[in-house]
Amino acid sequence: MDNDLPKSPVPDIGECGWSVYCHVRKALAEFAKWLMEGLDWIFANILQSVWNFFEMLFMGLVHRVAEPLFNNLAALTAGVPDSVWYFASFAELGFGVKAVLGALFIRFLIRRLPFVG
Repeated sequence: MDNDLPKSPVPDIGECGWSVYCHVRKALAEFAKWLMEGLDWIFANILQSVWNFFEMLFMGLVHRVAEPLFNNLAALTAGVPDSVWYFASFAELGFGVKAVLGALFIRFLIRRLPFVG
């Protein structure tokens, strides 16, 4: 029986009614949502690209510096006496040097961050 009623010439205006403020507020909320999604995507891609660049740069530098050093490692360590090797292995000098150099490198990186260091 409801189908027999004539349709209203006024379109359905939804939950806001005729309030312009409500429509503007909804439009601004949708725009802010769109803008935040776009900025999230852009910053995620930029940060990923920067991270990849510095990772490749660091790995290239390590490869260039460390490869000649490790090729001559036997020649570099041939002149060290056995007594020094004994105390170095007893004191875990290899682990200690790695830990100290790693800590210094991390401190160097943290000091480069403008909002932390």
